[in-house]
Amino acid sequence: MKTLRVLLSETWPEQSEARWALLGDNGKPESEGISDPRHWPTAQRIEAILLGAQVTWHNVRVPNANVREQARSIVFGLEEQLVREADSQHITPTLRGEETWSVLVIARERLRRLVAQFKAIKRPLDGVYCAGQTVPLPDGEWTFAVHGHEAWLRTGDHSGFADDLLDDAPPALLTAAIEHARAAGSLPHTLGLLGAGKLTVDLQSWGKILNMPVELGGVDNGTWHWYRLPGNAANLLHGEFAPRHHSDAWLKLVKPAVILAATVLIVNLVLNIGEVFVRRAQVASLRDEMTQLLRSQMPGTPALDPPLQLRRELNQQRSAHGQLADDDALSLLAELSAALGADATDALQSVRYEGGTLNVILAPGKTTPTGLVQRLAAHGIRAVQRDGDATHLALRRES
Repeated sequence: MKTLRVLLSETWPEQSEARWALLGDNGKPESEGISDPRHWPTAQRIEAILLGAQVTWHNVRVPNANVREQARSIVFGLEEQLVREADSQHITPTLRGEETWSVLVIARERLRRLVAQFKAIKRPLDGVYCAGQTVPLPDGEWTFAVHGHEAWLRTGDHSGFADDLLDDAPPALLTAAIEHARAAGSLPHTLGLLGAGKLTVDLQSWGKILNMPVELGGVDNGTWHWYRLPGNAANLLHGEFAPRHHSDAWLKLVKPAVILAATVLIVNLVLNIGEVFVRRAQVASLRDEMTQLLRSQMPGTPALDPPLQLRRELNQQRSAHGQLADDDALSLLAELSAALGADATDALQSVRYEGGTLNVILAPGKTTPTGLVQRLAAHGIRAVQRDGDATHLALRRES
């Protein structure tokens, strides 16, 4: 996966040109350049490195409590260090200590504008980082990294600040920081200088002014590889600014499948509804045929319930001709036997028939009464338990 990293100053996007580096799968640059966004190369991941005072690094004292309570106290601890209201700032911890946290702070409005701008140019951001995190820090040294007139002084693993390089002399903030460290007895033995472009600083002149060794830092003749992010670099895009375009892309991928599934369901629903109407029409047609049959076989009889009336007439004719009606005892016993299946042998302890109802008492353990009732219902026989006894059933042909 290719990653495009761009180095953004405080004046971007008003000044649209920016330094960029395209990194390959191995994290090494494949190409570099300076151009406006329309000439940036394409990549699967887009990250921004912020120069200047867009991001500030602070150490904040917190109570010796759990992490949640410490996080809540950060805003109060920052109030004395920030010019603007702490609530208007987006805070990213880089170190969580027992009584001190190190945090990166950026104005919510600035971060919101950056995210919106990259989205507008169809290059949504996957990460935003402080340029100070890319400045290397050898043991016992401070490192001053320069890009044009913007610079970052790295003084510790979780400390540093932005400065402006307006002329050939060391900037005032750098001078003040060195004097403060000298007074505190924590002066580094060397100040290393790095440049993202051509570095024109007079090392000897700076050394005399600062009264300490000043030399080119790094291993590539003072080159600042600003695109090299350490593994513990803190991504400012979290919480309300967490990237969501990857989930949107996933939704776009599954959208055709969802549409297809919805189409299949709708078509299936329409077919089922159509089948219901067809079945209703068939039932109505059969009922009409039964009504016509009733009127032809039983003239003068009102058609109140043609299926039931025809069934009763059929049972009467069967009885008149010496045949079994469907609610006779033998017919009900035959249905019971079919429902019992292999359990029919020695299944009956008592049988009594009266008025179209067959009362039977089953031998315990022969069959599951619930299953038997369901099988009988499938044959149009209604079976009801009597006296709460699961083996005592009353069987009657449903009307």
